[in-house]
Amino acid sequence: MKRDGEIRPLGDVCEVIAGQSPSGSAYNASGVGLPFYQGKKEFGEKFIRPPSTWTTQITKRALVGDILMSVRAPVGPINFATEEICIGRGLAAIRARPGLNQNFLFYHLLSIQSQICGRDGAVFPSISRGEICALELWVPPLSEQQGIVGILDEMLVGLATATANAGKNLKSAGEILQATINAALTSPEGNSWPSENLSSLVIAGKGISYGVVKPGRPDPSGVRVIKSQQVRDGWMDLSEDFRITNKLDKEYARTRLQGGEVLLNLVGASIGRSAIAPKEITGANVTRAVAVIPVPHELAEWVQYNLRGRVGQMLIRSSTGGTAQPVLNLREVKNLPIPLPPLEVRAAIVEKLNMASEEVANLQLLYERRREVLAELRHSVLQKAFSGELTSPPSSAIKEAAE
Repeated sequence: MKRDGEIRPLGDVCEVIAGQSPSGSAYNASGVGLPFYQGKKEFGEKFIRPPSTWTTQITKRALVGDILMSVRAPVGPINFATEEICIGRGLAAIRARPGLNQNFLFYHLLSIQSQICGRDGAVFPSISRGEICALELWVPPLSEQQGIVGILDEMLVGLATATANAGKNLKSAGEILQATINAALTSPEGNSWPSENLSSLVIAGKGISYGVVKPGRPDPSGVRVIKSQQVRDGWMDLSEDFRITNKLDKEYARTRLQGGEVLLNLVGASIGRSAIAPKEITGANVTRAVAVIPVPHELAEWVQYNLRGRVGQMLIRSSTGGTAQPVLNLREVKNLPIPLPPLEVRAAIVEKLNMASEEVANLQLLYERRREVLAELRHSVLQKAFSGELTSPPSSAIKEAAE
């Protein structure tokens, strides 16, 4: 596709309305006034989600079809407004003037999103109306804009479908493993195995404890500290390296890791996730959101699978009470009943679950990579569309990435 047209500042071809928040007394949750949107949290895949707040004081409006841009951390994400709304300081509304197709504008802004979010490697916590107006757009004739939109509509719908399918497969793999764990930890005779409280299974002289309450500012030369976001379901994400001072680590020597301990998340959305601390993080500590459970090596995998199993998860859910910021009480953790079938039964179950976990991990890696490939293809499609290189939908590439 030949690149006709010209480069224009966005402010020349669009109207930009910077948001302004109403006074606090004007807000309500009963649908009185206009829906109020403040930032990205109410963004959907392409259109804004239903509102949770309304305002009776109308400051700055966005109209149906306006493009909404998040202008405060993060900067750059966009969505279409699906109704007339009031926008706060976290948003700007961008309205195409005659001669500029609004869908073309939307796709163009997606293609330059990395430039909006940062320049020369810097990340801007906010962007002004003037900076938005200064963004450079390629503006070809309207007929060519419409042609590009038609091609992108077809391609991006296909990519979105393929990405959604990869996500469903990823979720299904996790559900299959969870069902396998639940079944394996159920006595085949229908009778309950004898059990002991978790606190009675820890190494003599040690206890179950949570870690550093206030990690403070990072100390690059200090001691590594493990956060709850790094404790996944049966594995640990060690791609990030957080550090605390040596002084603070000494104050929490009780949770210093030796490797082999079971780690359990106590707080927030990741509550109940658990993993075994690998030897490579020996000497590290943990934060307040993570419990350290120092069981003997031969019990670690068994305990960890039981924490992930139906009984452990049910006890965790009942203990948190469904609060907005759930917190698992350490006393409840210590009292968790861990079933103890004969040693040979435990060994066979752990071996079976280790094999299942490895198979599922390989599947999940495949689906994650598939989503990455699709994201890269989406980025490539947008870049080509606005450099004049895109001539037809590469349906074969989409199909190949989705398979």
